[in-house]
Amino acid sequence: SSFHYDAKRYDGKNKFKTYYGFDFYFSNCNYFYNYDGAENDGYYWSDNYDYGEEITYVPQNPEREGYIFGGWFKEPECVNIWNFDTDTLPEAKYNEEGEALYQETRLYAKWYLQ
Repeated sequence: SSFHYDAKRYDGKNKFKTYYGFDFYFSNCNYFYNYDGAENDGYYWSDNYDYGEEITYVPQNPEREGYIFGGWFKEPECVNIWNFDTDTLPEAKYNEEGEALYQETRLYAKWYLQ
């Protein structure tokens, strides 16, 4: 079974819901199809890493009819490619209580017409 969450319930921390005794967390590394009309509200893949860490798993390349996938980029305009060998998630930031603040890293697919 899968669990779908509504991002509007996000409370500013990475924990977004406790459900039957289990804590559910936002993934801090999200990949986006990066085109209008994409399935799953544009989400392709989600993963979670420690802050400051490299991304160690690269998902299979997404597919889009009539296009060739051109890599993962740091912004929707696809200017700066994410270098999986050297780029890292941001270092942890903490609030006054010493709790780590949620920081999302988004990667965006670049597409070339076939």
